[in-house]
This record gives sequence, C-alpha cells and structure tokens, in this order.
Amino acid sequence: MHRYHSSIHLQTLVPSTFVIVLAAIIIPVLGAPHNAQKAMPDLIVKIHGPSAAIAGDDIGPSIHVLARNIGTATAPGTTGTLDSANGFMIDVVLSTDTNVPPGFATFSPHFSEDVLLRGGRISNTVDLAAGANKAYPTGGGIPSDTPTGYYYICARIDSGSRVAEANEANNVSCSRIRIRGGKKPDLLTRLSAPASATSGSDIGPSVKLVAYNAGTAPAPGTSGPLDPANSYMIDLVLSTDVNVPPGFATFSPHFSEDVLLQGGRTSNTVDLAAGANKAYPTGGGIPSDTPTGYYYICARIDPGSKVSESNEANNVTCVRIKITHP
Repeated sequence: MHRYHSSIHLQTLVPSTFVIVLAAIIIPVLGAPHNAQKAMPDLIVKIHGPSAAIAGDDIGPSIHVLARNIGTATAPGTTGTLDSANGFMIDVVLSTDTNVPPGFATFSPHFSEDVLLRGGRISNTVDLAAGANKAYPTGGGIPSDTPTGYYYICARIDSGSRVAEANEANNVSCSRIRIRGGKKPDLLTRLSAPASATSGSDIGPSVKLVAYNAGTAPAPGTSGPLDPANSYMIDLVLSTDVNVPPGFATFSPHFSEDVLLQGGRTSNTVDLAAGANKAYPTGGGIPSDTPTGYYYICARIDPGSKVSESNEANNVTCVRIKITHP
C-alpha cells in the first residue's frame, strides 16, 4: 500500500504560487482585516473678544466666533439639508473660569455663572463639511449688575449635544475680559398734587406723576420685555413726613402713617430707557377719617426694590398738602 505525504515542498513552487499558498495559510490564522474607523464630525470653536468692557455694554460687534469641523464627516447645521433637526448651535456665555458645562446656557439680565449673554445664542448655522469653517456674528450683552473683575467670554459649540462627534471634549473656547462697573438705571419720580383736599376725596385726577430714569441703563417695567419679574412699580402714599420706608405700602380705608391711597399703586409700567421718562395716571383716594392738618403726598418708585439701581436713595418724591374735612 502506498503512503501519501501531505507536506508541500515550497522550494519546488514558482514565486507566484508561493505567495498564494502563503496567503491561504496566514489569513485564516490572523482573520480578515479590521474595518476602517467610522467617519465622524469633530466640532471646535474659536472665540476672540475685547480685553475690557463696562457692565451693561453689548460687546457683540467686537466678538469674533469661528466654527470649525476638524473631523472626517459633515456636521449638520440647523439650516442645512443634512439633518437640521439635530444641527449644532453655539452659546456665548460669561464665566469666572473656562469650565463651561454642557447643555444650553440660560439667559438672564442679571449676572450668574455661565450666564448666556443677551443675543449670545447662534442658532442659525449651516452644514459644516469635514475640514471646513464658518464665522458667525453674535450678540454680547453683558448683565448690567456684573461685579467688576476678570472674567471669560466663552463659546460652547453644539451646546445641545445634538451632533455625535469623534471628540466631545474640545467644544469650548474662551477669551479673557475685564469687566468694569457698570451701567445701571436710576429711578426717580416727578410729582405734583393739589395744595389742599378734603378727607374722603379722590385727588387722583389732579395728580401728575412722571417716572424718570436718570441712570445709564434701561429700567425694566412690569409690561416690558426686558425683565418683567424684576421690574418697578410706583406707590402713592399719604404721610406726615417725607420719610417713606422701602417696601410696598399697605392700603386701608382708614388713615395710618404712609397709607397707600386708594388706587395709588401704579403696577402697569413700561421699560424705561436711560434718560427716558413716562407719565402715569394714578388714583388718590384719601381716607375719610384723616384728621385735618398738613401732610405729604409721596410717590415711591420701585417700592419692592426689584431693580438694581446706581442710587437707591432718591426713589421718593413728596409734595405738601392740607387736608380738611368736607
């Protein structure tokens, strides 16, 4: 019986045959080649801003924001054709450090850590191809109550984390800025009233009440878009002196010191720009049991102390009035 040998004498094969046989032996051992890494976008942002600003300024025109895609696939924008529902946006915030957390920033007219600057959300973005870049304009309204000191103007790209990226840790860029104090409103009133009145009468139609902003920043009103939750009102009170304490006055049909006159609260106010004024109608019902004598009709603007002002000591205006019995 013949015995067959399974060994192959490689030296007898021509070179091309040797390569084919060697590949047939090696490939099953090593396995098929690994798949190439999946192409993904990688968004980064660069921001440059002014080195100094005053609280309350809008530094948007001086801020330069550049979005870049250093990845290997296109990043969708909110106005593009790729995937606009999951397009990237950019938030521009004010921070005391360079650690800007993920997530959309929150706007406020008042300073807080990582506050979104007024107009600082870039929401109209284009599809960004691999290797491409795009400059975007932005707003940059700094809260008027920002304390003086050093801060960072930071941009976070894809703040909503909608784009799957090759690297999620390089989405923030910051530029150092010094904030100097600051622009603030300064509210006061102009008031005129009749020289005399009878107890129980309503002097409202004869009262002229004008709110005035002598400051350098707008004052929010209750019906304005600026910050209605932290806005001014005006109380009209009857007092034996000109010392009207802070806080909302209390209405009563009976006389008491600093009593709020009937209809004397002006609660529907408008935003008041720096240097602007606004006349308001008011009620002025005097308690019927007010003793005869000399008093003061006083207007206190911002009685709730909700507006941050440059001067809180000039919010009261008073005029003298004589009260008699009918």
